[in-house]
Amino acid sequence: MSLIRVALDVPLARLFDYRCDDPAAHIGKRVLVPFGRQKLIGIIVGKPDVSAAPEEKLRRAISVLDDTPLLRRTDLHLLEFAADYYVHPLGSVILASIPAALRRVRTTQQTPAAYGLTPTGNALTVDALPPRARAQRGLLAMLQSQGVVTHATICTAGAATRNALKAFVAQNWVRPVAPEAAVANAGTTAAGPQLTAEQASATAAICEALGTYQALLLWGITGSG
Repeated sequence: MSLIRVALDVPLARLFDYRCDDPAAHIGKRVLVPFGRQKLIGIIVGKPDVSAAPEEKLRRAISVLDDTPLLRRTDLHLLEFAADYYVHPLGSVILASIPAALRRVRTTQQTPAAYGLTPTGNALTVDALPPRARAQRGLLAMLQSQGVVTHATICTAGAATRNALKAFVAQNWVRPVAPEAAVANAGTTAAGPQLTAEQASATAAICEALGTYQALLLWGITGSG
C-alpha cells in the first residue's frame, strides 16, 4: 500500500495520510483528495511507509494535479519553520504560498457560450428600465439588436454589464443559449444606434485619421457611449 502525506488548508495543526498508487505522486505536487463530504486540493509533503491512522480509515486520493512539483523540499522546510514560528497550522501556511487559483477545486459547470433574451425579456423596452440603470439599458439594447451576445462580449464590456447580466438572469429575462446560436449570430451585423451631431463629428474625424499617426482626444461624459 502506497501512502502520501498531504497538507490541507484547514484549521487543524496536523497533516493527513491518503492511499495513492499513482507513480506521479511526488512531494511538492498538488493532489485532489476527499475530506469529509467535500473535495480539497492539498500539497504532498511526504510519502510515509506507515500511517498512524487505522488502515481501514485511510481514504484514497482522487488524482495528482501537477506534472512537476510546485514546491521544492527547501520551500517546504521554510514554510514548516514559518508555521512553527507563528504557531499556525502547517497546511494553511503551505497552501497560502501558492496562487489562489491553484487552490480552488474546478467544478464541471461550464460558463455559457452566449446569452439570449427570454420571451419575457424580449417584451421589455429600454424605457421600462430606470434611466440611471445605464448598464442594464445598454445590455437590453444590445440583446434586442443582436439577438445573441457571447460571454466574451459581456466580459469585455466591463463589471457593470456583467452585473446587469446577473440581474437579467435572476429576473428570467435572459437565458444561456447553445454555442451554435452564438456562431450563427457572429456573421450578422446589426444596425448601430443613431449618432448625435457631436458623435457623428467625432466619428468623422477619427475615420479621416485612420492610416496616419496622430493623437486624438475624445471628450465626453463617462459612460455616455
